Amino acid sequence: MAVKDVVEYPYVVVGGGAPEAVISRKLREWSASLASRQQLAAEKYAEAVESIPLVLAENAGMSLIDAQAELRTKIEGSGKARYGIDVFKGKIVDLSTRDIMNLLQSKIKS
Repeated sequence: MAVKDVVEYPYVVVGGGAPEAVISRKLREWSASLASRQQLAAEKYAEAVESIPLVLAENAGMSLIDAQAELRTKIEGSGKARYGIDVFKGKIVDLSTRDIMNLLQSKIKS
């Protein structure tokens, strides 16, 4: 299906959990404008989305608390989906310079 997806929709995004980190940040910002129950649901969904880069960090042997704090700081500073987990080096880096990519179609589907 990956070949089919890339032929039909040939676009990529940075991998390493970078898009999920940005989406999680945006969801947290948006949740501040919601009422109590809806706010809690949006925050829990943001946590679930953020778990993707955190699982990558854990699998890379990184400290989850340090990885989460550093990733949030870098995403806050740039506002773009470019910082994510480099599992080979066990660091949070600008993945757009490392050619670590995912198919956009797979992100849309998930």
